[in-house]
Amino acid sequence: MSQVYLTRGPDGFVTNSSLTQSPLAYQVKRIDTQRPVAVPTSFAANAPTLSAAQIKNAILVGPTGAGSNLTITLPTAAQLVAADGYAVAGGGYQVSIVNQYSAATLTVAAGTGGTLVGNAVITASTSALFYVYYNNATSGTEAVTFYRTAP
Repeated sequence: MSQVYLTRGPDGFVTNSSLTQSPLAYQVKRIDTQRPVAVPTSFAANAPTLSAAQIKNAILVGPTGAGSNLTITLPTAAQLVAADGYAVAGGGYQVSIVNQYSAATLTVAAGTGGTLVGNAVITASTSALFYVYYNNATSGTEAVTFYRTAP
């Protein structure tokens, strides 16, 4: 029986000691506590299509003020997989979207190759937690499901 020594890489993910991916690392690194702590990233009302980098940051903060109802579109599955060097089928992570509007809603729409499960509407002055699950991380057939897991 061989031993695998795990270390935390510079990006916050767990890898084996030679910094190459192993099946064990795939199982360990997708635990949310292994992701680097992120600084909240803002998005503007005039740019409602989110980037994969914004989603990967884990905390998204919407515009402030009274606002008007806004639909924000998530990145495509291919963009999310490409931005995550550790994407594997069965892996995933959490992302929080904060609606700072005082009187308007945010509606979340999935990008190409994505599916949204649960309530897509984030009411004024609230947030929603989503689990981003990689159904398929193979190039050309990427598929991602966004599960709303908390209000």
